Amino acid sequence: MNIYIKHIERSAYIWMYSAIVIFMLGFVKWFIAVPVVAAVVFAVVTAFKKQSDEHIRVSKGTLIIGAIIILIWMAFCGQGGFFDQGMDWNGRNAQLADLVNYSWPVYYSDGSAFTYYIGHFLPPALFGKLSGLGGARAFFMFYTSLGVYIVWLLMIKILRTESPTKQLFVLTLFVFFGSTEDLRNIMLNFLSGLFHTELTGAVQYGFTTNFNLYAWAFNQVTCSFIVLALFFSDDRRVENYIFMGVPLILFSPIMMCTTIVIFICGAVREFVRKDNFIKRLFSIQNLCVLVFVVPVIIMYLSGNVFSEKPDSVSFHVVKYNGQWAAYFLFLLFEFVFMSLLMYPRFKKNVYFYAANAILIILPFFKMGLYNDLVTRGSAPALFILMLCAGDYLLNEHNAASKRVRKTAICLLLLTVAIPCANRCFDAVKDMSQEIAAGKYHKKWLNDWQTYEKIWERQSGDDQKYNYFTFDAKEHFFFKYMSRK
Repeated sequence: MNIYIKHIERSAYIWMYSAIVIFMLGFVKWFIAVPVVAAVVFAVVTAFKKQSDEHIRVSKGTLIIGAIIILIWMAFCGQGGFFDQGMDWNGRNAQLADLVNYSWPVYYSDGSAFTYYIGHFLPPALFGKLSGLGGARAFFMFYTSLGVYIVWLLMIKILRTESPTKQLFVLTLFVFFGSTEDLRNIMLNFLSGLFHTELTGAVQYGFTTNFNLYAWAFNQVTCSFIVLALFFSDDRRVENYIFMGVPLILFSPIMMCTTIVIFICGAVREFVRKDNFIKRLFSIQNLCVLVFVVPVIIMYLSGNVFSEKPDSVSFHVVKYNGQWAAYFLFLLFEFVFMSLLMYPRFKKNVYFYAANAILIILPFFKMGLYNDLVTRGSAPALFILMLCAGDYLLNEHNAASKRVRKTAICLLLLTVAIPCANRCFDAVKDMSQEIAAGKYHKKWLNDWQTYEKIWERQSGDDQKYNYFTFDAKEHFFFKYMSRK
């Protein structure tokens, strides 16, 4: 069956901008929210009118199998609570619960207000206002899975795949691609022992696989990948650059920082072509969201971003102090091998260079207790390398020299896929044993339960400073712009 790209893209924009509309109507005073929502609707309708009639051909069976694979993937990552949830789910579950159980905006008894990039949580939370927390959790899994499904369909278009086998391969690549972090850990530990020197401490936090991103940071990565898939579906549409990128502010400011670099590369290329660049950049849809949406969201987040924070979670430059071997080996085992194998095909591709530059530069900086700037901010660059790997494996000519490179790429991908698959097998084994013993139960990680009185739990700096605007009623947004 034929699926028109414009329908996929419209679904993507609705997926992202529904959260923006909910935020405006739920958090912001009506005389601000109404014109902003009107501007959003106008921008969306305008963008919808200027889409092509391109289509992809996908069988119904492939669509169904893809949907099942995505639902299983999300379940393994913790969605729905069927399998064990990672540590970050403490915050995710508390976040959803507070948005469902408290009135909006969310205030706490100590005078603070919940302030975070909440875009991914708002549609499920709104559903939960009507159906309770259980309904919100069910909708949560559907909402995340739908976002992943949209990315997969756009990847089919970007990689020009037509056969069901190749289309399902694209999904498999999506599931298991990412940092070769296990190879990196093995090699750095081996070399540290061989040369009796510490090579693992200098670079404390690495990049992340797609599987682990969706297990730990799905609320950030889903929108980021949708934006990138929209961008690469047709990177010449400067008239949509700002329009497609603005939702990232409410979904993932960290990934937005590196995504901007990719957009700038596209903008420079279009500027050089001198094809009415300025007129296209300042399109009505770009201007609408830039003027109306951006200031409101930035004011909301500023109470958190610009509050005083301890050094452990603040932004600073990493100093390797003579441990440069650790830095270079880190890069080599994380992604450089993969990039070198693909270089002959993409040596004229500006985005390939941008992705590698981002991954080279990021380890010089640290922000957050677990350095989300590197672990999460690297995802857009790795997304580009994933598209490059897919294009190389599916579309490169099958000459003898290319087969060697393809084999090497596949071996690197196996170093990512095997550990992820092992975690899935272990999770299924544990689940089956619990079912056999009659002790299986949903595995919601609820140690936090709510953000209320988080200081009294003697929590770490990341918990104390990540989620709040302190003394909120004195902050501009909560004093003048938010609903009471």
